[in-house]
Amino acid sequence: AKAICEYALANEVPHYNALTDVQAECLQMFRLMDSYLKKRTATKNKMHGEETLGIPSKFVYRSLKRDRKHLDREIAGIEERLLSLVKKEQQHQLTLLTSVPGIGPKTALFSIVVTDGFCKFETAGQLCKGMEHSIGPKINLSGTAVTVLASADDPVITQTVIEERVVNTLDNLPYYYRSHWTLNPLEAADWLVEQIDGTVSSKC
Repeated sequence: AKAICEYALANEVPHYNALTDVQAECLQMFRLMDSYLKKRTATKNKMHGEETLGIPSKFVYRSLKRDRKHLDREIAGIEERLLSLVKKEQQHQLTLLTSVPGIGPKTALFSIVVTDGFCKFETAGQLCKGMEHSIGPKINLSGTAVTVLASADDPVITQTVIEERVVNTLDNLPYYYRSHWTLNPLEAADWLVEQIDGTVSSKC
């Protein structure tokens, strides 16, 4: 207790802000939806397994279909409820986020709820750090192997260029270099025009 007191006296400690009723409900719904999504994926996999076997039991297959439809309805209901709640308190943030290419309603909803409308973070770095285990994992933490494709006879993007400008940016990620393809001479304008003209003429 003494150490905590001394820390508070020496440092500016931010006040604790409790969740509002809307925030608490949204977080609970996200947790429930995550559970339903996992169940739906498992059900879809079971249905695929039944289909692969030729549906040996129609009763089982119909039961799985009913289960999937039920989960679809529940997930749709949760998403609708989440959207209505977020619109009440964070309509401006929702509009801004969904205007960014690549960010849809689901990602926008999750981002707003988890970050409390981006009020929990003071800098972009804090935001990335706080969400790196949710919707924005960093590539250097993913452990995903990268395949680098290149043309063996490309006069501009040579193997040296690939190694200097691509491979060096991958840090310690495992990568595979493939150089067995030849690029079509799309740079040759005359050749390209002839190909397009021939294709168009054959269609007329």
